Amino acid sequence: MKHITIIAPDNQTNLSTVACIAGAYEILARAGDYFKESGNKELFKVEIAGIASQAELADGLFSLKIHAPISEIEKTDLIIIPSLDSSFEKAQKGNISIVDWIVKHYKNGAEIAT
Repeated sequence: MKHITIIAPDNQTNLSTVACIAGAYEILARAGDYFKESGNKELFKVEIAGIASQAELADGLFSLKIHAPISEIEKTDLIIIPSLDSSFEKAQKGNISIVDWIVKHYKNGAEIAT
């Protein structure tokens, strides 16, 4: 079974970040449910992961409860990165531990999508 991780960055986000996370999760979860309901084995597991148990998005307008902190995910096959604030430097600084985690998993064979 494949493991898919959707990143929920903390802060440095905008409303499109929320849409990217929710949209990717909904599409993948429904596709997985359909595949399983059609009599097949579970194809993949989808998790939303971040630094803490909850991510603040769009300047605190939205709060997202995550499935797992990135520190608990030992292996993943695909990492989906949502859109971030228009300032890459600002987003990177606020999420450096996520950047390090992504690099580590990429080096271990995970694919990256955005």
